[in-house]
Amino acid sequence: MEVLVLLVFTIVLMLCIMLDVSLVIALSIGYLIFFAYAHLKGHKTKEVIGMSISGVKTVKNMLITFIMIGVVTALWRASGTIPVIICYASRLIHPSVFVMIAFLLNAMVSILTGTAFGTAATMGVICMTMGATMGADPAWMGGAILSGAFFGDRCSPVSTSALLVSQLTNTTIFDNIKKMVKTAVVPFLL
Repeated sequence: MEVLVLLVFTIVLMLCIMLDVSLVIALSIGYLIFFAYAHLKGHKTKEVIGMSISGVKTVKNMLITFIMIGVVTALWRASGTIPVIICYASRLIHPSVFVMIAFLLNAMVSILTGTAFGTAATMGVICMTMGATMGADPAWMGGAILSGAFFGDRCSPVSTSALLVSQLTNTTIFDNIKKMVKTAVVPFLL
């Protein structure tokens, strides 16, 4: 039965993506599906609502961080920050070292914002555009962007993944970051 419920939710999610419908609608329908499933399993409405509120309280810091990341990303795109950075930075950076600079820029932005996705959507776009202008290999640029975004996200104190882990495991975020930095650095040492 659990597999069927997950399958229905997955289908709803995929349909919303294919039909370009807001994911809020898919998540709302998913909540209703899981709410109905909880009733089938014998939980009372008040109990399910209590579990829902408890779950939201557990991840509230992560949700706030996601909202802030969305705001920053949208503001950068709407205000023309990305083209301005490309315009000025392309004059200052030598093409022979740009792949390394792309890694470092993405790592720094990811550390500051705490999101690999937000970094790829902002600084990643900037670096890829500049790399294409400079004639850099797109595969190398993509690797530098993703590596920098991943590395920075693993090391950031405002990382949503670090916040989620610390909330769910009742540990401190800095202990988790120390452990995540180790896993982020290991691939570079191999």
